[in-house]
Amino acid sequence: MKKLLLSFLVFIAFMTTAQAEHSAAHRSLAGHLEVTLMQDLSSATIGDFLELEVHIQNTSGDNISGAAIAVDGGMMAHGHGLPTRPQAVELGEGRYLIRGLRFSMPGEWRLVLDVTSEDVQDRILIAFVL
Repeated sequence: MKKLLLSFLVFIAFMTTAQAEHSAAHRSLAGHLEVTLMQDLSSATIGDFLELEVHIQNTSGDNISGAAIAVDGGMMAHGHGLPTRPQAVELGEGRYLIRGLRFSMPGEWRLVLDVTSEDVQDRILIAFVL
């Protein structure tokens, strides 16, 4: 019984840590925006297409709506970009869905979001390992 309880507590601690890692806000380069990933990129399946939901706010906590988001990235160590051309679609209330993401191999990746709205233009860099 003690082993079962201990295993359960370890599982809960792991899940809490995993949730915290992908729900952490990523600050933009100029410091105007914060982006929260709604999925953990490091758990993406290599070769499969992925839809990634992001939530974008300014530093006051206001949702950024009506933004144009250009999605880019790649593996900097290998000198190549993403194998696809992902597109972002607005869902409302500062939420956007990035469609068409696919990662072709394990390693260190970077996702780049260039966000342009009425009030701000900024870039978010998100580094992760598959």
